Amino acid sequence: MIEIEHLIYGSFHFDSSAQHIPAQSKGISNKIRKEITSFCDSWGECKNFKFYSSLNQIWLEDESEPKVAVIKVTHHGRDFSGRSGALLRHALVFKEEDYQKIGFDPFRVESLNIFKTDWRESDTCETLYLNPAEFSKDDLSLIPTELYLSLKENLSFLLKGFSLFSYRSVNTLHSNSYLQALFSLIPHSRRKIIPLTTFAFRKNYEYRIGCIYSPERIPADDSDVKFERKTGGSPVVWDDDLILDYLTPLFSLLERNRFTEALNHIENF
Repeated sequence: MIEIEHLIYGSFHFDSSAQHIPAQSKGISNKIRKEITSFCDSWGECKNFKFYSSLNQIWLEDESEPKVAVIKVTHHGRDFSGRSGALLRHALVFKEEDYQKIGFDPFRVESLNIFKTDWRESDTCETLYLNPAEFSKDDLSLIPTELYLSLKENLSFLLKGFSLFSYRSVNTLHSNSYLQALFSLIPHSRRKIIPLTTFAFRKNYEYRIGCIYSPERIPADDSDVKFERKTGGSPVVWDDDLILDYLTPLFSLLERNRFTEALNHIENF
């Protein structure tokens, strides 16, 4: 079984308090609590009310063992003062060995629909226990073939150590789907060192992949996800030969609809 500790952080229409944690499970330490709330406070205020939600993956500093937080930030209307742009943050915390069982994949976590996108005064946080079999594997057949060339190019730069950022006024279903497709093609051996955000109102973290708020750079309704590439983003860099050894068979398998073999290649390379 996979053990998941979690906490809720935000401001709420039923509570006159400022940003606070109304509930957390028993396994959340003070250090992890502070690290998650610090991340959430620096993520930025809602500056575009078209924003709905963002998925984030960050690694936590823990004295006992490595842990990862998968944090969903959701725009949930107005706070107690009637101010629009209230944000609800639900952080799920995994031990590294448990997160590995689901391929270091925040999108698989999101697919279970266990994130809270609304919070009631009577809600509580109890430690979650899930069977790894409940987490479905990536369905590579859902990736549109017309994206293969773009995905291959961006994946190549990512494996070379670049960071990839799409600057836009808000994330869209298309940008979320593109990031999910790109992430699903990253070898498992590299995923765990890749902090990700599907959208942040401030570049508050050393992300490797993400969409960052910029009202002028790319229109919100632009379906073309273009990245700016920044060097020096990763401590682990593959050389050109190793990248070819990974990408050439991967996309050959995808183009021939051999998706199970492609998944095995991603998991075991």
